[in-house]
Amino acid sequence: MTMLVRWAAMGCAAMLLGVGVMAAAGVFSKRSDDPPPPVKPAEKRFRAAGQKADITVYPTLLLKEGNVRVGEVVAMLLERGGMINMDTAEDVFMPSEGADLCKTAQEFAEYIRNHPPKTEYALFTHFMGTRETGFTEVRCVVVAKNGDIVWQDRQAKGDKAFDKLKPNEPLKCCVLVVERLKPVLSIKDLLLSPPPEGKLAQRWRIRSGIPDQAEIAVIEKRSQAFRKDAVKSTMLIYPSHAGNAFSPDSAKAIAAKINEKKLALAVTEEKGPAIEFNRDINQQQVLWTVARRFSEFVKKNPPSTDYALLADYLMGPDAVGGVHVIVCNKQGDIVLVDYQNSHHADFQAIRPKTRDDCDQLVVKRLQALSK
Repeated sequence: MTMLVRWAAMGCAAMLLGVGVMAAAGVFSKRSDDPPPPVKPAEKRFRAAGQKADITVYPTLLLKEGNVRVGEVVAMLLERGGMINMDTAEDVFMPSEGADLCKTAQEFAEYIRNHPPKTEYALFTHFMGTRETGFTEVRCVVVAKNGDIVWQDRQAKGDKAFDKLKPNEPLKCCVLVVERLKPVLSIKDLLLSPPPEGKLAQRWRIRSGIPDQAEIAVIEKRSQAFRKDAVKSTMLIYPSHAGNAFSPDSAKAIAAKINEKKLALAVTEEKGPAIEFNRDINQQQVLWTVARRFSEFVKKNPPSTDYALLADYLMGPDAVGGVHVIVCNKQGDIVLVDYQNSHHADFQAIRPKTRDDCDQLVVKRLQALSK
């Protein structure tokens, strides 16, 4: 089974996680100098509800901006942990400037009292810090729709859970929130494989264009045929895409390495495919949107070769966020879709910073996927 199928089969939340790398083991504890607060009746009811608690997750306040997508990730991770009654909201709650955790909880409770969700509980997260310092604090508040505060938690540098996970990106902050709630709601281990696909994960998959099990099986059959005949096949390499530009030189470099390693007989195309590239926090949505658009392009512009390859690099000013590889047959059917980011071994081995580094990673992945 290819990397594509293994990841797609695990469901959307798993693909966003890079599961095994980011989930922290065990139950985290609060600071040793923080005495446990008395458990109020409302909190007892919340704890007793456990995995059956129905919760609406509001957009995460990411630094100082509301982010619906990150809030959705928190909700999907809770769903992945066995929470069967999760929902999400798009209305952004904004605490007052400089509010501490207690004040934030009180303001969120008041907000929910005045704007109650359909669910019994509402959850708000705030990932604090600056672009210069990174994330310095992760807050989580859960309130009942009548305004009772049933859970509030703050983790920052110096706290055991925060220091253990070292949340240097939004996704790790999401994992930290779930890990903190794990003992409260008896949430299952995020490493369960394969995870169940709940309604939120299904919604995310459909919106992302990620294939269902039936389509995965069809793609897997094509990838098996590719692996069997790859060495004898011909492949057209399109210029790689990064930012708003295509690079014919990149295509030539990739083709040269493919031919050198005898992975296939590669030739190059001077012009990039006439498709649109969109960026989103959901890397799977970026990947599969491009894959499907490339597929349609190849169907309308069939090559003389057996296969066509397109690489898409998610490059920032000083870092590479991801490398996507898409292979279609001459009929335009998707054969391989692969993505790499900092949670994958091959990406970590090369640590791409330039387009040349990304080209090298493309060849390395194609070599692995050809076996």
